[in-house]
Amino acid sequence: MNSPFVTLAPDGRTIFWFQTKNPITLKQTQKSINRKRMKEQKALPLFANIIDQVSNRIKTEDQLIELNDHRFDKLAQSELRNYQYALILRTIVGKFVTPDELTGLDEIRFNIYPASIEYSWGFWFNKLKELAPVRAYELCLNKENHILFAKWHDLCPTCGKSLKSYKNR
Repeated sequence: MNSPFVTLAPDGRTIFWFQTKNPITLKQTQKSINRKRMKEQKALPLFANIIDQVSNRIKTEDQLIELNDHRFDKLAQSELRNYQYALILRTIVGKFVTPDELTGLDEIRFNIYPASIEYSWGFWFNKLKELAPVRAYELCLNKENHILFAKWHDLCPTCGKSLKSYKNR
């Protein structure tokens, strides 16, 4: 499957889109911290002198590299989880349509929707809801929250399942 957010490196590694992005520089980080500090000082003028002592400023390049690595690691885990979920949903949808229709759905997904993993699994989940709603209910990401959703909604916002049976609990 061709994807705008995942490429294959010449050595066979999978490269996600965020691995090609430039990390934040020390100057950008200091500007961001200063903006936040000024905002806090305006909001809490009585604590202005304490804010500087408490604020967690990044002062060295090593601290910034560590912060960027942590941020990219969290992003990588999330993107990989979403990518795997999208592939699983695409495979399940592929069982309900012909290969030609699946290729057409791939083209629609990459031509109409933004090139983001979240849109990818959302697209395939919506197609699964159209083709096999019972299977979509089983794979709903908010299945454990159906009881909570029943207080405000008649249908689950994700899978579309009726929540009337949960209203009396």
